[in-house]
Amino acid sequence: MLKELTPLNSFEGYYSFNEKQLTDNFFNLSSAFNSKFESFEIAYSYKTNYTPYLCNHLKSLGAVAEVVSEMELDLALKLKYKGERIIYNGPFKSISSLEKAILNKVTIHIDSLDELHKIEKILAAKDDKA
Repeated sequence: MLKELTPLNSFEGYYSFNEKQLTDNFFNLSSAFNSKFESFEIAYSYKTNYTPYLCNHLKSLGAVAEVVSEMELDLALKLKYKGERIIYNGPFKSISSLEKAILNKVTIHIDSLDELHKIEKILAAKDDKA
């Protein structure tokens, strides 16, 4: 079967997933938590598998994007996620990625005082330009 899925002499990998099962699992999980909690959303971690097709499918189901790098943030924005539907997490965020996140109104999990100071500087510079 693998021979049918990959070209001869190809060393490229591929991902295979059951889209119907993923969709069913998503709605079963959502239903279970929504029956217990007033406000509940599923956030999909892009670091798990950032294949655009998979991320876009989960977006179409209503998942929030949870990203940990500028590359993942760029992908979520390219997939037309609204900033409010993106959570930017992770221990290291560059100044440029924080600026992009702020500009797009992304939810930022602040992981350190250093990161908070970076955000304060970005916002102060933004206020100075206004």
